[in-house]
Amino acid sequence: MWDRKELKEKGKAAYSANRITCIFAAFLLALVSGGAGMPASTSTWQENSDQLNVPPEVLKMVIAILGGAVIAGFLLSVFVFNPVQTGLRQFFRQNATNSRTGLSRENIGLAFSGNYTNIVAAMFTTDIFVFLWTLCFIAPGIIKAYSWRMVPYIIAEDPEITGTEARERSAAMMDGSKWEAFVLDLSFLGWALLGALTLGILNLIFTNPYKAATDAELFRWLNGERDIPVPQPEYMDEAEITAVPSPAGDDEEEDGITFIK
Repeated sequence: MWDRKELKEKGKAAYSANRITCIFAAFLLALVSGGAGMPASTSTWQENSDQLNVPPEVLKMVIAILGGAVIAGFLLSVFVFNPVQTGLRQFFRQNATNSRTGLSRENIGLAFSGNYTNIVAAMFTTDIFVFLWTLCFIAPGIIKAYSWRMVPYIIAEDPEITGTEARERSAAMMDGSKWEAFVLDLSFLGWALLGALTLGILNLIFTNPYKAATDAELFRWLNGERDIPVPQPEYMDEAEITAVPSPAGDDEEEDGITFIK
């Protein structure tokens, strides 16, 4: 079984070795994987319009605009954001062993260099199945999301793989690791809360790239790449690396917030 602390140490080292590019890549990843917010329902707009005496013509125009925004967001997510997300996951995987990795056609442009249709279909069907499972009292959807967590990495590794095959392989890789992966996500909660206190600045420059790099380390471990060395930062000496602040020690509590390393 993989060790959470070890993966996080490797993720932090990989991020520190290529800091600026990782920050930018994590920023893009947050944009394309966050999903579009859903507007209020038509019935809610109808109730509010009745209370405010909004003319029917204005109401129809607002609903049309919102509907167009939802459709546009959906199309962007399927045909642009998902392929880019796959490429960004590939970047963090490559960065784990090569600190000079940059954003290129080999990672962020992967889907647009070939097998675009297959990548779009594989990612889209995975999202649909997660959504359908979420309708079953939410919990099954969360379980499936963790079971298929490695799908973007698998698709990036083999762009010709089908969505069904990618999900089956991801489920096999995550078998016995879903709960540990959930705890791994929780271990970044303290950093996320601190990031919120800095208006998201800490999350932008540290937490998000740190977590993305750690997620790539999890895939590497599950994919049998655990023996491939992680590069050390080229522009930071050992003292500077260890100087990166840590909220607390292993599973310690500080100021009422529990941080898990």
